[in-house]
Amino acid sequence: MLINKDVAVATNSILLVPYSQQHVLTYHEWMKDKVNLCLVSQKRKAEDSNQEIQQATASEPLSLEEEYDMQHSWRNDTDKLTFITCLPASSERAQAITGKDDAPAKMLGDVNLFLTSAGNDEDGNKDSYTLVGEIELMIATKENQGRGYGRATLLAFMEYLSAHQKDILDEYDQGRLGFLNVLSRLEYLRVKIAESNERSIRLFESMGFSRVSDEANYFDEIELRLVTSLSETLTSLREKYGSSDYREPNFLHAGDHVHLGPGVTGTRKTDPAVDLHDLPNIDVVLLSHYHEDHFDKHVEASLRRDLPIISTPHAKAHLEAKEPGESFSNVYELDFFDSMVVDIVPGLESKTRDQLEMERTERTPSIKVTGMPGKHVPDGVLGTMNEYLQAVPPTNGWMVELGYGKKQGNDEDFECGYRIYISGDTLMVDELKQIPERYKGQNIDLMLIHLGGTTIPSPSLPLLMVTMDAKQGLELVQLINPDLTIPIHFDDYDVFLSPLSDFKKAMEEAGLSQKVVYLDRKDQYKFNVKRTS
Repeated sequence: MLINKDVAVATNSILLVPYSQQHVLTYHEWMKDKVNLCLVSQKRKAEDSNQEIQQATASEPLSLEEEYDMQHSWRNDTDKLTFITCLPASSERAQAITGKDDAPAKMLGDVNLFLTSAGNDEDGNKDSYTLVGEIELMIATKENQGRGYGRATLLAFMEYLSAHQKDILDEYDQGRLGFLNVLSRLEYLRVKIAESNERSIRLFESMGFSRVSDEANYFDEIELRLVTSLSETLTSLREKYGSSDYREPNFLHAGDHVHLGPGVTGTRKTDPAVDLHDLPNIDVVLLSHYHEDHFDKHVEASLRRDLPIISTPHAKAHLEAKEPGESFSNVYELDFFDSMVVDIVPGLESKTRDQLEMERTERTPSIKVTGMPGKHVPDGVLGTMNEYLQAVPPTNGWMVELGYGKKQGNDEDFECGYRIYISGDTLMVDELKQIPERYKGQNIDLMLIHLGGTTIPSPSLPLLMVTMDAKQGLELVQLINPDLTIPIHFDDYDVFLSPLSDFKKAMEEAGLSQKVVYLDRKDQYKFNVKRTS
């Protein structure tokens, strides 16, 4: 599967990383070894093998070339999810370092999930929507067995499955059916272990799995199943074994990936201008929508849970519905044309004489935030399907007004000194025409316009455009008529079909080149906020 292509899973005890080509040679040597025993269910089924590791995994020996082909299959097939288990990375770093933390010398084993149909339904009909997830686990060398790595790997893998079950099923459906199937569900997890491998059987029983039968099957395997929900089981296991400090550090720089929808990923082409931990103190987050190219897992995992976040109703529901201790507790939802005022309260040591005077007269710097219309998916059949499937999340634009108002005042008390319209990830839809109507007679000083012509599943197969291209961007500039426009969101990922040069050409041909500023990364645009009475 591609869902974990650039995601690591870290705990205090182990690090799970994607299975990549650098791991194949070591893995191949493991599978050739005649003396190693593994904690495992089964790999590639074989009835007869003389090598111990192949007996433990029910595997047939492969050539090195075949092993590379198998790695490619495990990475790309939508019914297989694979991680390599490595020694734990430094707990002081928020990011795992590829080529270092996942180097072959760090490898301990692997863990896999294979999705298959559960079989027939209650009426005896073929049931292709109910799935079974079969787990395989291996700690490869004797010196690393019996040290808790197997249990730590299984617990971290179960945490990952619980957190990403919907996305895993979405990718499975996309690969199997070519479209999202909202009916698919995971019935249970199972493992099949050689009857003689008592240690592995005890491990899975200690993690909540139960034997289907005391009798081995035709292949001398014992089948165990986890029939309770993953969340219930994990709650019990955390109480039993304590917290594992589970986290998912992303490799979120050039060449890395984000999940953009069922079966759709984007590859990052640029490094961020400023790394997350080099930013100044963050007081509030304005989040246009809950999408990984705007709010990636690394950022989400790093933010304090009481940080104020202003976003859509959809994003609020997701941010507040996480596991205990992981939910954000200070999220504000704004629908289209809903507003809220955020007061700016500087520390006493940084206050100017003017600020102290304004406080004496009950005037304080404030920011008024208003949700603006936005649509990722156009109206019509596609829009209706997306509302049902929820494949692409709803999105907002924003009107951000900088000014002054009374302490804890309302909208009527606020006086704007500088007005910024942020388009957000939207297409040029009819709802945007309401903006100049509602702000008639009120100047819009600056527009930050999201461009790029984002296409899914990719620019090479542009089935659906979900952000404005150059043509639509020009139409929005002409509709909003801001004093100045700054284009953003046009080259960070490989999903953009409309380059910035197209927008530059459109603005020049329309005679608007003097009303746009192009900023490179780390460039700044400064402005003054007009002082109100």
